[in-house]
Amino acid sequence: MGVSLDAKNFENGMAMFYLLSDGTFLIFDEFDADNLYRHLRAVADENGIADVRVSAWIITHFHGDHVGAFEPFIRKYSDRVKLDRAVFGVTASDQGNAATEGDSFVSAAQSAMAQYQPNAAVVRLHTGQQLTLGGMTVEVLYTPSDLAQGSLNNYNDASMIVRLKIGERTVLMTGDAATATWNLMVKKYGSYLKSDCLQVPHHGVNPGGTIEAYDLIAPSELFWPAGDKLYSDLLGTMNPEICKHLTAMVKPECIHIAGTLGKLTSFRLE
Repeated sequence: MGVSLDAKNFENGMAMFYLLSDGTFLIFDEFDADNLYRHLRAVADENGIADVRVSAWIITHFHGDHVGAFEPFIRKYSDRVKLDRAVFGVTASDQGNAATEGDSFVSAAQSAMAQYQPNAAVVRLHTGQQLTLGGMTVEVLYTPSDLAQGSLNNYNDASMIVRLKIGERTVLMTGDAATATWNLMVKKYGSYLKSDCLQVPHHGVNPGGTIEAYDLIAPSELFWPAGDKLYSDLLGTMNPEICKHLTAMVKPECIHIAGTLGKLTSFRLE
């Protein structure tokens, strides 16, 4: 898990990938194509894996700090990496005035797939569907079509939410899902939201997750897509009430802050 630094030294973006039990990778989002390939190749080498194969690359939503690596990676590394499927959560204009905010990235991603990975599948999952990848189950809990038409006014609420199950452990992957999404999720799922691990939505920035949602998720481990500086600012002045409520739920050693400047924070799920 890593984040990028922008020109103002603000730690933003999300880059996460999982090495699955069958030796393939599952990628979520990503902003730096070269850095991603370097880490995939290094992890493959460490585990005696000859060929880098990506079972699925899931784009939670098409903001540049989450999807910026996709098109350049496909264009530059398709001769060295096989991609089985790209999973896009896209929106329609009738969902609301922010629904088409990521359209330029969607177009670039689709063009890259057609040109450089013509044998890969482009998948648009809907709520309730599941994928099984290398011993991991991916369950879709939310896509923006779940919102009422015309109500999507913050593109972060276009983030697809999925729950991963690995053995008996679960991880809730949330992208940048904001308040409108969590209000709906609380009403729709209630205690079914309970998950062992949580990728903190919208980097912990407001608007993001809500106290009510966090109480239902009740995680014991946090994957926080923020660097040390942003994490400190969130607890100090940016979003202290909600973030302190969340951090109080878990042991300090179970809060995993993302690496910066090309470095990764690693964790193991078994």
